[in-house]
Amino acid sequence: PYQSFPSGHVACTLAAACAVGSVYPQTRGAGAVATGVIAVARLVKGAHWPLDILGGLAVGAVASSFVAGLFKMQGSWEARRR
Repeated sequence: PYQSFPSGHVACTLAAACAVGSVYPQTRGAGAVATGVIAVARLVKGAHWPLDILGGLAVGAVASSFVAGLFKMQGSWEARRR
């Protein structure tokens, strides 16, 4: 496959799993399994190379951390505003 880096499927699945898992901690295991299943499926289908999957995991992790940081900043901004 060409032009497949990073895997958007894996990035989005991980970011969504992190978002849902931060609100509902009991779903973290299911999110990890879903991310793993998507990653393996993309490899088996031949849509991605292993490095594409690792890149997708990195993008998903960075994106979810960035959004979590924005929410923390917003909360502290609202507290200062009052």
